[in-house]
Amino acid sequence: QIWKARNAFCFERTSTTAESIVGKAEEDSTSWFHAQTEQSEDQTGLRQGPISVERWRPPPWNMIKINVGASWDGDSMISGAAWINRNAQGQVLSHSRRSYSGVRSFLKAELLAMSWAVEAVKNLRLNCVIFEVSSKEVYELITKSLRGPRDCLVLNNLRALLHTAGNYHITYVHHSLNRVASEIAASVTRDLRLQSYVASGGPCWLMALINLEAAANGLSSATD
Repeated sequence: QIWKARNAFCFERTSTTAESIVGKAEEDSTSWFHAQTEQSEDQTGLRQGPISVERWRPPPWNMIKINVGASWDGDSMISGAAWINRNAQGQVLSHSRRSYSGVRSFLKAELLAMSWAVEAVKNLRLNCVIFEVSSKEVYELITKSLRGPRDCLVLNNLRALLHTAGNYHITYVHHSLNRVASEIAASVTRDLRLQSYVASGGPCWLMALINLEAAANGLSSATD
């Protein structure tokens, strides 16, 4: 990225800020990580975490499932974080959205979103929860205790939170199983809904999708 910025300045007379260069470099490193893990999966036929491309599924009767979503805009360095928790009947208990500023990479946005969800578990006094994430990198950084690239402080804070989160399980799922949380997070960077909140039930504008996912599992409406 440094050489790209240098060449752009020399030949196109355009300049790039240091923050932008760092952000692009971290984004490239994240893309490289995903490419390497996908290549490894193709060669071995194995995945480090359970993954399904079928549909969202409810948790066991005695657990709560929390789907975690993240979004990031590299130009504004704004990120969105979201979580939504549902019970075994597919009913939404609560959900949340939060915005962050000065976020330099998508990886950091994903780590912040996961931290926000874990904090919610503690604040809401939830026990026996399943976190579902669509970031293979975040999943492996947590479950394999890998060293993070440039976001070690955020990662270390997340690990410290998890140590006090009680009984939990983390699962890596295909993005199609995480649509609701992803849409809530995307509303921050796509629609500039920057107000952070925690609310009971689900967002009205996504109830059709939530009810569809409940019905796909033979459950009644999530609002019943």
